Amino acid sequence: MPKAFVERRQPRRFRILYMGLESFIQRFILKAPEHGAAPPPSPGPGPGKADPSSEERSAPWRCGVARLDEQYEALFRLVKQFQAKLKAGADAATLGEALNTLEAHLEGHLALEEAYLEHIDFPGLASHRSLHQTFRHQLQLFRQRLAGGDRGAGLELSQVLYAWIKVHVLKEDPLWSEHAKARRRRRALADIS
Repeated sequence: MPKAFVERRQPRRFRILYMGLESFIQRFILKAPEHGAAPPPSPGPGPGKADPSSEERSAPWRCGVARLDEQYEALFRLVKQFQAKLKAGADAATLGEALNTLEAHLEGHLALEEAYLEHIDFPGLASHRSLHQTFRHQLQLFRQRLAGGDRGAGLELSQVLYAWIKVHVLKEDPLWSEHAKARRRRRALADIS
């Protein structure tokens, strides 16, 4: 082999790092300011009063439907619990139980979301439903791998969950959320007329 093509660097070992869900969202989704930079001031309505705009800024996944928003928060908690069990080195049975809980929550959430999309006549319902089905299939594949004793499946599942949150919850779901908001505005204008 020619000397120019010989790898000159020493192979490096890599480390797998675990990051909490809140840190992940702050760092990669919200793109928090660098350390040391002061956060932008948020003018509040006054003491004791809720500022809905600051709540929306702190929770970019909010869609405006209270029940779905609550389910999103529960989903994030379940992902954090799964990650904590993974980090603690839980056995396959414990991870399987955590996955059962996560899947049960997701099934309820996805079914409610799809029913809501039908209710608001979302034009992209078929493709959105297809995304949900693909994700359900991915979860089943991870379940099989975990049941087979594949220890790497837990870490991969954690990464897939984060990717799904980043892409689906924060990019795909806002499409139907905007459709629903526009629909509510049109109805409000029609009621005024």
